[in-house]
Amino acid sequence: MSIKQEIEKYLDKIIETKTPIKSTNPELATPELGVYSLNERWFQDLYKFGKKSLFQEHVKCHEALMKCKEGSKLHTYLVKAHEEIVREMKKRGIKHYIKTDLDKEAEKKLATNTKDRIYLKEIINKFQNFNRNEIIIWLIGDSAKNGFTDKNIDLLVTQKYKDRFVEKKIVDMFPKELRRKIRFHYVPEGPSTDCIPIYVVKFEMPNDNILEMITLVKPFDFVRPLNASAVKDIKRNKIADVVQKFPIEITELNEDRIQIHKHNDKIKIYNDGGEDITAKIDLTDLKKQDSSFIVDAFIDEKALKVFDCLWFNNRDLHGLSLTRRTDMLDKIKFTGNFVQAKAIIAADKAVLTNAVAQAFTSAKQVLIRPLWEDYSLKGVSNKWILLKIKEDK
Repeated sequence: MSIKQEIEKYLDKIIETKTPIKSTNPELATPELGVYSLNERWFQDLYKFGKKSLFQEHVKCHEALMKCKEGSKLHTYLVKAHEEIVREMKKRGIKHYIKTDLDKEAEKKLATNTKDRIYLKEIINKFQNFNRNEIIIWLIGDSAKNGFTDKNIDLLVTQKYKDRFVEKKIVDMFPKELRRKIRFHYVPEGPSTDCIPIYVVKFEMPNDNILEMITLVKPFDFVRPLNASAVKDIKRNKIADVVQKFPIEITELNEDRIQIHKHNDKIKIYNDGGEDITAKIDLTDLKKQDSSFIVDAFIDEKALKVFDCLWFNNRDLHGLSLTRRTDMLDKIKFTGNFVQAKAIIAADKAVLTNAVAQAFTSAKQVLIRPLWEDYSLKGVSNKWILLKIKEDK
């Protein structure tokens, strides 16, 4: 959901006296998590916005701030949002006209706080033509540790000697303004600090006809749900202690798991055992969808909450990383009782601790998943951790 949609949704709740609102959205309700933390997924998607959309976001942000009480949580969030929008405009060479004190403040901050920031999600997106055959390249440095970098994009290659061919293939995938930031480090032993694995270059993506021939996930063929091999009972304040490697995604998940298949106008819903339960579900909001998809979801009271995407518009996604699969969820028009499950990406234990305390206060179960893992059709992942939360008595 874009900042424009968020603002339109919440401004209706602000009365003329500018009484601060209590947002149910974790990004608006808990700005103390930090706009630059990986849980702020919206800011990482700014690179996808077209020039016109970016201008619209900027104007809407100004309009919202005029109606919002200074010092409120929403005001704090919007000020940071404005700064990130201006940062993205400057990255693209789009002129930012200074008309208000807010514009002056943003210009002042960006004069000392570099405008060249690139987010982890944007870097990983450049590697979409990589294939999971053998791990030889790792993303390290600030982007792996903090979820963004204002300096270099550091890549560790697990080889002894320099490989100019691989370097050229990687550099060519990035826009020209970012190529100068890429640094290669050759360490045969592999990384010893915060890192994210990247994979062997796949020089050409298969065309649609080939993809159809090798597709394993198809509409109305029930897919064995992927489950965590580790299931633990844990107190809410101890969740961060379980995770050893970052970044990860934490998402809400309950026991009423379902799989939703939609292709054109046909819809089927299966429970986690593969039984067709379509007749028991209200399909009103699903019928409004233009896209075709297979999504992993669960039932929370009457809501259908989606947390993963296995197939989208004739593309089998199960072999892609979690980051790329959840990117596809952004293309689905969630509405009514058909919604996206609450999920936050945490770059470290501090962010995860704050996320649990602020955004998952009522969750009975949460699922921890690494960003780079695919959706195995074997049914069990030793990288997923399902945590059943024990409440203090």
